[in-house]
Amino acid sequence: MFGNPIEIPELDELHAMPVAGFEHFDEFEERGEAGVQTSWTRRVKLVDRTPYILMLGKYLNAFPMTKHPTVLPPTQPRHDLSKLTADEWEQYQRWKEP
Repeated sequence: MFGNPIEIPELDELHAMPVAGFEHFDEFEERGEAGVQTSWTRRVKLVDRTPYILMLGKYLNAFPMTKHPTVLPPTQPRHDLSKLTADEWEQYQRWKEP
């Protein structure tokens, strides 16, 4: 898990595909006339997968483009008006008038 990473040219094609770039830094200390390498740093930058995941989601229709109404209109009246008494019917008619 830890230790020296595999060199970029030694990676197989499957593992080399997500590598976008890398940097290598050697750090030296001056001791007398010559410098001595004290450490090195290797940074590996991976490819950003976000655009590819969005393209795949659009292809698979994971993000539908059509907007559906949140509330569907009723297909039939909410109340059965045939069961109203004569007084209730008159009251309903007066309420319905503008």
